[in-house]
Amino acid sequence: AIAGYDKADSGAAGTGNRAKIDYLAHLKKDALRGARIGVLRQEGGINPAVDHQFEQAVAAIKAAGATVVDAEIPTARQWGDFETEVMLYEVKDGVK
Repeated sequence: AIAGYDKADSGAAGTGNRAKIDYLAHLKKDALRGARIGVLRQEGGINPAVDHQFEQAVAAIKAAGATVVDAEIPTARQWGDFETEVMLYEVKDGVK
């Protein structure tokens, strides 16, 4: 879905329906070996099915050789409207 052609996307104009790329063929099996990845479990607990899928993903990351570290945001869920508004703009700017 992310890499597919979308005729409604003006940024894709003129690119046409290009051949599908096999992105999996370019992945390295040991790419996560030695990586240290923070996991924010404190935001879970709302949907057991999502939590289960999340933990399966964490297990797969560990199995691929990464070290998983539980991270915490002490001020999580303490933000007001102003902080949320600022964060939304900063995240958008940082994604460019």
